[in-house]
Amino acid sequence: MFGLNRKVFYAAVRHGPFPGKLTTSQVNGMDDLFDVWESSGSNDPRHLAYILATDFHETGAKMQPVREGFRTSDKAARAFVQRNYGHKGPKWYCWPQ
Repeated sequence: MFGLNRKVFYAAVRHGPFPGKLTTSQVNGMDDLFDVWESSGSNDPRHLAYILATDFHETGAKMQPVREGFRTSDKAARAFVQRNYGHKGPKWYCWPQ
């Protein structure tokens, strides 16, 4: 397993993609990812980079779980997905089966 110096990492990402600062919530989310990575991840740092990039984009840089469309309830998230992706047909994941 390659060594990850979290202090150095956090200092670097404050220059980009997180402009200037990180919230406690963002750090906690990334720490959770690092903890799992360190206990069961691969030895390839590209895999960790992929995980972090995916988390960054899928959460709108929050680095915490979010609902689809950043809605405030499950019902609103389902409605958002159905409205925006329901045209793909009844087998698409947004429709109850």
